[in-house]
Amino acid sequence: MAEKRTEKKLVTVQFKRPWGRYSPRDRAGFEPEKAKDLIDRKIAVEPGKEGAGGSKPAGGSGQDGK
Repeated sequence: MAEKRTEKKLVTVQFKRPWGRYSPRDRAGFEPEKAKDLIDRKIAVEPGKEGAGGSKPAGGSGQDGK
């Protein structure tokens, strides 16, 4: 008898810090439970949310007061 496979939707997350093979700013899809765990542990965020890393332009030492 063939098994009926239920398809789960994947949740995309964007990494804030290294985790496994992923680097900050990498995006990947996970099952909802795993995505929630990564977000709760502050390892990743939903893409486009504040704190995703890489949202500020690079450069500048901050010494010019801007």
